[in-house]
Amino acid sequence: MGSPKALIEIDGVVIAQRAAELLKRCCSRVIEVGPGYTDLEQVLEDQPGAGPLAAFIAGSAMLDEGTPLILMACDMPAIGDGLIGALVNHQSEQSVVPFADGQLQTLCARYSAEARGLAPAVWESGGRSMRSLLDNCVVEILNAAEWERFSETFAFNDLDTPEDLQAYRDRGPHS
Repeated sequence: MGSPKALIEIDGVVIAQRAAELLKRCCSRVIEVGPGYTDLEQVLEDQPGAGPLAAFIAGSAMLDEGTPLILMACDMPAIGDGLIGALVNHQSEQSVVPFADGQLQTLCARYSAEARGLAPAVWESGGRSMRSLLDNCVVEILNAAEWERFSETFAFNDLDTPEDLQAYRDRGPHS
């Protein structure tokens, strides 16, 4: 994309700050794992750029033990309050991961205390993806019939290419 995706502007707001504002509305404590693109409390992973599991471990270390956390990548600007609220308020004690587009949406999910506790061992054993973490714990899958009540069907489309960004902008006004 030519610059950090977190700094892409949509409707005059960088997407990292957009994600921060969304999470602040729905969660009691919000932490940016990254270089400080937002006004949030911030932490860097031990190996910046090592991927989502490394970021998850760094962010998780900042939170109270024994509680779940919401992980959300900032490059999914169609995610809204309804979906995050559904994850936050889900009754399961397990990790809750939406299933869309034929795959688990591991970068917009609620991770259980169990998953948080297992993450460092998964990393040490060579796991690097969020999927490798989920393979080691119990997961509640949030299917489309459940999450589409709260969100658009394209909510999980991320902005990986200029074409993705243009497709998002072509959808019209964004709240």
